Amino acid sequence: MNKKVKQLIEDTKNKWLLSNYTLESHSFFQEKMDSHKPGFVLSMTWKPSSSATNDNTEEVAELSTINIDLNLDSGNVRRMLFTNYNNNLEENLFPNQEDTETIIEWVEIQSGLEFGRQFTLIDQSETELTFQASVDNISVFPSGSIQIKFNEEGKLVQFTIDGVFPDESQLNWEPFALTSDIINPIAEEQIQLIEIPSEEKEAWIPIFVVSSVFITNDGNKALSYNEVERPNSYIGKDTVLRWTEPKEGTLQTVNLEPKLEFSESEVFSQADIINNDLPISKEYQLTITEKIIHFLQMNYPQDSGKWRLTGLWRDAGYIIGQLLPVEKDSKVIEHKINVVIDSEKLDVLNYVDTESLLNMYDFLSPANTPTLTETEAIEKLLPNVDISPVYVYDKSTSRYRLCGKLDSNFGIHAVTGEIVSLDVL
Repeated sequence: MNKKVKQLIEDTKNKWLLSNYTLESHSFFQEKMDSHKPGFVLSMTWKPSSSATNDNTEEVAELSTINIDLNLDSGNVRRMLFTNYNNNLEENLFPNQEDTETIIEWVEIQSGLEFGRQFTLIDQSETELTFQASVDNISVFPSGSIQIKFNEEGKLVQFTIDGVFPDESQLNWEPFALTSDIINPIAEEQIQLIEIPSEEKEAWIPIFVVSSVFITNDGNKALSYNEVERPNSYIGKDTVLRWTEPKEGTLQTVNLEPKLEFSESEVFSQADIINNDLPISKEYQLTITEKIIHFLQMNYPQDSGKWRLTGLWRDAGYIIGQLLPVEKDSKVIEHKINVVIDSEKLDVLNYVDTESLLNMYDFLSPANTPTLTETEAIEKLLPNVDISPVYVYDKSTSRYRLCGKLDSNFGIHAVTGEIVSLDVL
């Protein structure tokens, strides 16, 4: 066993007073943590030993197995879960359920994060608290979250940290400068007509909505959620896929097995590490396009010219090719095909077609023809558009830049002109 791993296991046992527990197993998995770079988590499963309850098998069964995940680099806790919501560890190791300030201090100690500067409380109930990544109380995107749960006895039974939590050193401070004069013209460009399925009305409902985007603080650029979240390997394409004749047969799909766990030797030698940011060469792009056309010739033989390749990127050790219809409709559920490709042989392994999801709504009546014009919809929607500051990760600089998050919880019914809550729809 690696010396560092051995030390982390020993430190965990001492810190949480686990002398009556046995380390049943430990493993490693990859996760984006600091600076959006893939890091590794040491995941441990601790089981109560029979000596903990004087060899009473029934009492042992009632005790919780404890799963503890650590950031392998820093040793900070990422997750702590008690099975069957039963925490039998020393009470002084955990915060009081009714003392929010103590809970926050405990989170800071376990995570190495600073409240107010890196995370803030966004929701609280009697048994749960949820925190979100923020810098000086301004939210960030992509975001990180922290969740704490207590059982009916008031004992902590779940502590989880997911995502990235930047600090002030990763951004350049500037005053929020977006005004309505800057925002409104951009908001008008983001208004679109979509059709939302309504089982209650048994029909597709045409609604004018505002597409949520991030506007850079200088007002010069609007960034979609997808643009921000895409890996560096993403390559935008606009290639209509055509062929002259179909191919016999159908794709023999392969069960996908993304690599979830890594061996200790792989972790410390950096062998077979998944890096979704690796570029996809032009040669690879050409080969992949040919392979996707061949796939369509077999599985969608009559669809020549009906699909276009819109993007390629790496994900979980594979390459994904996204296909969208050449003729798009307005339905909120987008018809698309994601083709999964072997990242070395470049063979098509599997695919996901959202048509099956759309078919679930075959019983709905088509949407009525809109009577409201886009100009009328803009006049009704603009007063209901929200703008809030958010620090957005910029992959080109590996830093966060101040933007305004443009969105709205409301839409305009394209037939009646009624303002409707999108949450209700």
